[in-house]
Amino acid sequence: MSSFTIVHDIPGRMRIRYGKNKFSSVQGEVLKKDLYAWPMIESVEVINVTGSVLMSYDKAQKGLLLNKLKNLDIQYLQNADTSSIVVHSQTPEAIAMNREYMNRFFKIIGKRYFIKCFYQWDLAMRLRFISPFSLFEKDLIHFYNVKSMFLYWMPQALV
Repeated sequence: MSSFTIVHDIPGRMRIRYGKNKFSSVQGEVLKKDLYAWPMIESVEVINVTGSVLMSYDKAQKGLLLNKLKNLDIQYLQNADTSSIVVHSQTPEAIAMNREYMNRFFKIIGKRYFIKCFYQWDLAMRLRFISPFSLFEKDLIHFYNVKSMFLYWMPQALV
């Protein structure tokens, strides 16, 4: 029998803690599946890093739940069959979603910092950077000069 502490307990909801890193994420999924099989359990959330288990249960069966928890030996998780357990973060769909999210995130951040740095440069520096990519360097200079003249001659009230 392994020891646990009741961290939080209100009628119908209890968090117990076995200890930090007592079981892996796959073992946590096995524990979650096994606890769901108990008739008084309504929902279970297992956090392997903190070693805690959050349970919603039938209030009338709290005594039975505590007895079952005291008799539960989590050492069985070491030898449990984990072949059918798939941790949600390991599914191909989740991996693809994470990869897509990271790509979008880095594109957005990259654009923001590029633009932030790019607009701090003076015109000559910008053109030196753009010139390998642009065939219209003279057009860019002309556009910049026209824009500058327009802003210079435009009355301040209209700006």
